[in-house]
Amino acid sequence: MRAIVLAVSLVGASAATMAAVRAEGTCKAPFEDCVDIDTVDRPTDKRGFVVIQVNASSVNPSDVDGVESGSCANGCGADVAGTVVSCPGCASLKVGDEVWGLGLKTYAEYASAPEIGLGLRPKSLTLAEAGSIPQVGMTSYVCLKRTGLGTPPGTPMPAGNPWTKENITVVVTAGSGGTGFMGIELAKVWGATNIITASTGEGIAFCYGLGATLVVDYNEQVRAQKSPVPPTLRNDDRFATHFWYTCK
Repeated sequence: MRAIVLAVSLVGASAATMAAVRAEGTCKAPFEDCVDIDTVDRPTDKRGFVVIQVNASSVNPSDVDGVESGSCANGCGADVAGTVVSCPGCASLKVGDEVWGLGLKTYAEYASAPEIGLGLRPKSLTLAEAGSIPQVGMTSYVCLKRTGLGTPPGTPMPAGNPWTKENITVVVTAGSGGTGFMGIELAKVWGATNIITASTGEGIAFCYGLGATLVVDYNEQVRAQKSPVPPTLRNDDRFATHFWYTCK
């Protein structure tokens, strides 16, 4: 999954309207050729929902699929980072807070989101950086947690480190993609001993910089090979695989 940051810099028509991305019908052209910027009504106040002045969002494969399949006629986009302008009935957020998270139809000047889907922007991230993380970050977090502890979807998310053993090896299948780079960092933070992934070109150094133990250049490996671990390492106990995280 690749996330492309989208800095929102659109010009709305009035205080009651805004500029927003729309796409009519299905489209197989490049993403940017499929969408238009229209003038639409701004989100209205709804108790428990936050209206955000959008600073940044990002384009994930699911967003591209939505545009190409014709489901962006009334808006699209989910990742969001920006400033709270309205928050009736909110329990923790207030007007003026800079937030990040998942919203509704976020390719626009303003977007709505349930308060539960947002959090305060980390001080270590710019708004543009924060707008590129929610979907890929949540995907990686949930998948590694579920895989590590063997908890099925629909059950409460377990707290703490997902590894119950020592000397853990995790394979992340596409380390330089959106969910991949998050997966490497989370595995590292959670104490995985070995983190194996695949990339090519500049992505190799990028993955090592994130904390990968072994990065396989997939252009140099036999594509039919079932494991990303080179044959010389398959019998090496250091690289006995405990968890696979397939990034799609």
